[in-house]
Amino acid sequence: MAGVGPPRGGGLDPFWIVWAEHEPVLRNLCARMHRGRPDDAEDVLRTAMTRAWAQWSVRHSTVRNPGAWLQTVTRNVSLSYHREERRRADLLPLVFERSHGRGEPMAEQVLRRQMLATVMQTIDAMRPAIREPLIAYALYGQSYTEVAEKFGLTASAARQRIQEARRILAAALEDEPSSASRRDRSESPETPRKSDPPDGSDVVGPLLDEIAWRLRDTCVIQVKLPSGGTLEYHASFEDGLGRRKQRIRSLEVYVARHERSWRKRFVLANLLIADSRMEEGEAHLRKVLELQPRHLPSSLRLGQILVLARRLDDAVAVYEAAQRNAASAATRHHLRGLIERARAGAVFAQYAVDQRAEHLQRAVEAFEQAIAEEPRNVAHYHELGITYEAWGKPVEASAAYDAALNVDPDDVFALARSHNPLTAQGRYDLVLPRLERAVELDPNYTYALKLLVDRRACMGLVRGREGRRTLALAGRLLERSPDSADAMDAYTRYFERRGETEKCVELWRNFLTRNPANAKAWTFLGTALQRCYDWHGAAEAYIKSHSLDPAWLDVYWRGWSVLIRAGYADEARGWIAEGLQRFPNHWDMMSVIAQAQCALGEEPETYLRTAHRVVEMAPELERSWLVYGDLLLKAGRPQDALEALQRSLEITQSAPGAPVPWPLMSIGKALKRLGRDQEATRSFEHCLRLVRRHYREDSLYHWYLGVIHVEMGDLDAAERAFRRASKAGVWLAVESLEDVESRRRARAAPEAQP
Repeated sequence: MAGVGPPRGGGLDPFWIVWAEHEPVLRNLCARMHRGRPDDAEDVLRTAMTRAWAQWSVRHSTVRNPGAWLQTVTRNVSLSYHREERRRADLLPLVFERSHGRGEPMAEQVLRRQMLATVMQTIDAMRPAIREPLIAYALYGQSYTEVAEKFGLTASAARQRIQEARRILAAALEDEPSSASRRDRSESPETPRKSDPPDGSDVVGPLLDEIAWRLRDTCVIQVKLPSGGTLEYHASFEDGLGRRKQRIRSLEVYVARHERSWRKRFVLANLLIADSRMEEGEAHLRKVLELQPRHLPSSLRLGQILVLARRLDDAVAVYEAAQRNAASAATRHHLRGLIERARAGAVFAQYAVDQRAEHLQRAVEAFEQAIAEEPRNVAHYHELGITYEAWGKPVEASAAYDAALNVDPDDVFALARSHNPLTAQGRYDLVLPRLERAVELDPNYTYALKLLVDRRACMGLVRGREGRRTLALAGRLLERSPDSADAMDAYTRYFERRGETEKCVELWRNFLTRNPANAKAWTFLGTALQRCYDWHGAAEAYIKSHSLDPAWLDVYWRGWSVLIRAGYADEARGWIAEGLQRFPNHWDMMSVIAQAQCALGEEPETYLRTAHRVVEMAPELERSWLVYGDLLLKAGRPQDALEALQRSLEITQSAPGAPVPWPLMSIGKALKRLGRDQEATRSFEHCLRLVRRHYREDSLYHWYLGVIHVEMGDLDAAERAFRRASKAGVWLAVESLEDVESRRRARAAPEAQP
């Protein structure tokens, strides 16, 4: 096979030098992994080249061995290719039946890879003023109007720059040596007219489409809610979403002329949903099911968007119809699980209109039966994990995702989705490697990328070379999803951890001027205002978020303490009643409600009863016993608190990974209350050692030290630690310093009296 050579104009981007050096090894790797199928090997090599090119701008500063990195990218693409083939054959053989003899000669495939490389090299060499609009339009599917708004241009200027970029690409393809052979085969003996387009112009569009397809990614969709807000969801699609606007227009014309063309209509429906045009997408999906009632992908997609829109009864009807037409027992069990989860009122993890435990239990049983029928089908494990997450059972959810990873260690969905249940268990030793692996496998998986940026920022990787990588990852995420609150949250998390809280508020206010109905964005604005100690503004933002979407657990989790502090006690009590109704079986919600009841001055019996439910629902979690023990301490029951906190410590010590020091802190407080000061001091000192040993890289490290020193009574050491934390941008340090001064004054007051 011919290699990829440098473009004619020189000025080769460093990536292409590295690629040319290692391409023979990568080609051999593809050939070994796809023996007897050279067309597939070539297809994989093209995809690997495209994805490595897309990642290079973010990863090149941290890649120490480019050859090994390129081999990893290529191997991952090859494994994903094999998995996709198996999945399509196993799950939907009639719909996704694939012929391996595509009829494209090997010479044509090699030529196409060379042309792809030429296009990407030429894009690299363009000046930013035309390169960035082209990428936004051709690869990320933005319209001329959206490109113009993004880069501060008129629509006409945006169109002109994109056309100029396409002319440059056409000229580069025309200059390729291979273009002569194309002309020799395709041109007639007649001399072409001067008005004819250059030879490369007719292939620029398809090549850009192929690049966009090979960068296949998930898409953040916006779903309108009955409450007036919009819900964000990270949806995945079988087919690429590049040049979405143009393809939608073409397909709309096609299906209008060919009303019974259900395959094209299904593609159109998915593109419309990816474009957040839910009503139109729903109409086309219903038309597909009218033409092909047994088309399972249409039923699954339609049921999904109906659940997200909180139209749960409609979703149940769609799933029931699909269940009647399902051929296999595993598919029928899977659909029954979706039906029962919708009947339970669970939208997905951390979203619920209700939480009926009996239906959630039936959903779990149905997915387990599907797994028994098809133990190699990871889709069943995914839905089982999501169901457990919605039920508030992180240990069981984690086990479901682990089972999926046993089937397929490179299951990107399970690698990313296991983040929340692992975090609830304190398994931070697994969280970061899994997220890194998910993004390595699929650099455009927006959900994994968002979580990875969050985790890196929380670890304090916001300065120096690692900080530049964190910012680059966040910037890429925001560029791909500029109207996603999750993407903006990842981006602002970087600045928050640098102490630039005012900038975060400004970014969120600008975002909300464009997306005023985005419920998540109002919650994130509330958090940003909270970091600036604007308690009233934060409370108003949380109340606005709750009015737009009262089914999101996070708004309760973040907002209760702020409402109470800002003087919105009545609203806080209303939220407690609503939370008890929406999430009656979710341990995390019950723990927050118990703490809110305590802060509102409820009787100890009330908040301890709620806290005891937490340990009943999640007895294997360190955090549930920690919350219960802390509330027992506040209720004046230090001996009972000590027993609960020791149980929390036992769970921590038996778990793999870095030990969690916070039970030791609370145990020290309980021992002080019991007058066992020497034991309390030993507990605090042990806690201090653990933080110094295991949390030095955490962005809150100095604040943690200060909190421990306060409990030990060393206010000078606490002040020094809090000042270092404040210098590092930890917003909590400001109030902590005020607390130190208050304790100093209280300590000095008795000494001043005669």
